[in-house]
Amino acid sequence: IVAAIAARLANYAGLELPGWVIDSRASARMAALELPPPEYVALIQSARGGFELDELIEAVRVGESRLFRHRSQIGALVDHVVPALRATGRRQIRVWSAGCAAGQEPHTLAIVLARALPGCQVSIVATDVSADALEVARGAAYPVAALNDVPQEWRDAFVIDDDLVRVRDEIAALVRFERANLVDGFAPRNCDLVWCRNVLIYFTPP
Repeated sequence: IVAAIAARLANYAGLELPGWVIDSRASARMAALELPPPEYVALIQSARGGFELDELIEAVRVGESRLFRHRSQIGALVDHVVPALRATGRRQIRVWSAGCAAGQEPHTLAIVLARALPGCQVSIVATDVSADALEVARGAAYPVAALNDVPQEWRDAFVIDDDLVRVRDEIAALVRFERANLVDGFAPRNCDLVWCRNVLIYFTPP
């Protein structure tokens, strides 16, 4: 049963997950639907099982992300990528954040690039397979504790609103969120920068 569910997830979304994760999360979905394992497998393998397959992906996805996650990546962006983009002389910079989760990654990119490339029109397309994550991302608001990972020099890009920290409107407006499954071959065209480090780790090499 676990192998069949794993194969369906791999085929549908390219995800390679530990067996115990699939066992635990799929068991919870079976219990919620009151379906025995064979019937559940038949459901997600059928044409009418698309909705439940999406629910299962929501259950198994990791979705971990943070504002200004991995300082070395941000340092490479500022010290190497930005000067290379500036050297092109282009006035429009197009970015793709692939597997953007709840939006922390593309909002971080928007904050950094808006300051580092004054006079450039920065546009960021951010995609994820999770509708739930994208709903949070579009709100551009996070628990105030999310500021803990943000260096002091970048905190002026946020506004504290009670127990939430909000990305300033002019920064949030640089990002457009779209639902997309990378296995379907979706890819924005003509991008100057693709940020995908934290999605590739969940895929098999093929």
